[in-house]
Amino acid sequence: MERVDLAVVWDLSYTPDRPYIPLLADEAFPVCSPEYLQRHPEIVSDTSALLDANLLHFDVAHTGFMTWKLWFAHFGINIPLHADADMYDAYPFLLKAAQDGEGVVLGWRGLVDRMIEDGMLVQVGPSVVNRDTAYYLQYRTDSPRAESIAQVVQWFKQSFDSEKTDRIQKKDR
Repeated sequence: MERVDLAVVWDLSYTPDRPYIPLLADEAFPVCSPEYLQRHPEIVSDTSALLDANLLHFDVAHTGFMTWKLWFAHFGINIPLHADADMYDAYPFLLKAAQDGEGVVLGWRGLVDRMIEDGMLVQVGPSVVNRDTAYYLQYRTDSPRAESIAQVVQWFKQSFDSEKTDRIQKKDR
């Protein structure tokens, strides 16, 4: 990281001395294909109805990112992780499985928005914001390229919607 001028990170602890700007909150919500929803309309009736859905899991190891267990816990529902759960170690493959109608996945705001807009996925449950994690642009101020870095940082500040970043900034205050 000593040679990196700019980085999109979710963990600020690797270079805590560097300034940063918030980009995206770790906001997740259940999504599935329109076809899956058509076959299983009960999953939008209430949160607990999702327990009977084929939940596809993203293997986030111990990163702190939202999991089905954390998402359900937000609603006071404890779910065990079954040994036969459909686990994916690459998010693009997980999203492809959801688009193909294989089940319901946790979609992250900023990553699945376009797929929802295009009708490839539909949101079938409420959003949960994990206040412990987010994506940030972290940068160096002591680089010989400081002027160029400042231009890039300014572009990011102008490009990201202030409403999205407000939720993260409130956490950091």
